[in-house]
Amino acid sequence: METIIHAVIFDMDGVLFDSEPVYDECTFNIMQRRGVSLTHHDLKDLRGLTSEFFWQILVERHKLQVSAEELLQEETVALEHAFAFSSAVMPTPGIKELLSELGARNIPIAVGTSSQRPRAEIILKRFGFYDLFKKVVTSAEVTQGKPHPDIFLLASDGLNMNPKDCLVIEDSTNGMMAAKNAGMFAVGLLGPSNQDQSMEYADFVITNPIELWNAPCLFK
Repeated sequence: METIIHAVIFDMDGVLFDSEPVYDECTFNIMQRRGVSLTHHDLKDLRGLTSEFFWQILVERHKLQVSAEELLQEETVALEHAFAFSSAVMPTPGIKELLSELGARNIPIAVGTSSQRPRAEIILKRFGFYDLFKKVVTSAEVTQGKPHPDIFLLASDGLNMNPKDCLVIEDSTNGMMAAKNAGMFAVGLLGPSNQDQSMEYADFVITNPIELWNAPCLFK
């Protein structure tokens, strides 16, 4: 039996925007200044986590003599500048077309991101996406980030939708786990920047946002 979908919730980094490489470069630079060289594989299990939790894990994992708060502040300054001005941060190919089609069909949409709110607002407004979303939920509004369902449940509440009527588009394993933990239909977006992420929790996998219409679900 097909699932009937009434709303779509988007992850931001890696789904709305091809921003994961910028995150990685920022992380590599910050850690390199502490004498630690990382690879993309080292970050595999940390995709989709809140920045606060992300840096706390790295501090503990590498026994750094610095607080997670200090590293987070360095990241915040670097990423907010990149999100505002860098040509390396761009909308994911196909995402504008999908947002336009969802708008034409009057399907309400929200953002559920582990990113910090100032960062999210900067990039969403830069590309004219902010006003398209009825609700934008960030890590600032929840106490437990992905893979816990809190971010997506708050997003569905903001849309006045039952979680089971919502579809989530995610690019990280932790994000897809959060979607399923919320009782939602999970679509995994597989691209060049997330080949290391497992799609095992996805109900359906796409390689371009416009492929969403091929998913085994019906929109109202």
